[in-house]
Amino acid sequence: TTSSSDDLTSLEDVSLESVLEALRARCSSGRVYTRLAHVLVAVNPCGRPGGGHATGDAPAMSRFRNANVLRQEPHIYGTAEAAYARMVRTQQSTAIVLLGDSGSGKSHNARELMEFLLFTAQSSRDPAATAVLATRVRATGRLLDALGSAKTAENAHSSRVARLLTLHFGKSFTLTGAQVHTFQI
Repeated sequence: TTSSSDDLTSLEDVSLESVLEALRARCSSGRVYTRLAHVLVAVNPCGRPGGGHATGDAPAMSRFRNANVLRQEPHIYGTAEAAYARMVRTQQSTAIVLLGDSGSGKSHNARELMEFLLFTAQSSRDPAATAVLATRVRATGRLLDALGSAKTAENAHSSRVARLLTLHFGKSFTLTGAQVHTFQI
């Protein structure tokens, strides 16, 4: 369920100070995601207690699958579900763009998005083939993380490559393939 503090558009005062204070308050209570209408704002908790979450949290992914995401707490899985539902509804490709400074959590949130989409797009007809493909997609991400990162002042594992991950879906909207394009930063 949502509360008025889940969406920054519900603030009475929309000054920079009040927005930052709302984000601080949410993050300190372990809620790293906040909405700004249909945009998801993620605050990297940088290892503080109560912040962050495990990648591929199956119970959380189940909560967001086929859900009205605006009635759920803000979460990266809600963004993934909204994009997947839009693709199914419109029968057209969709995109999710992650923006932020070094160390802001883009790589982590990209993994979360991918995990949710792999979870949602499993084939009921051929689960073994989908599982093999999902394993390959995950392995590619881990390989790029290992080869394309460097230690910086802000981040011990800063990505040195930008990625464009394209997931391919079949007529029944199950995963049929993937493509990764890398760009050196």
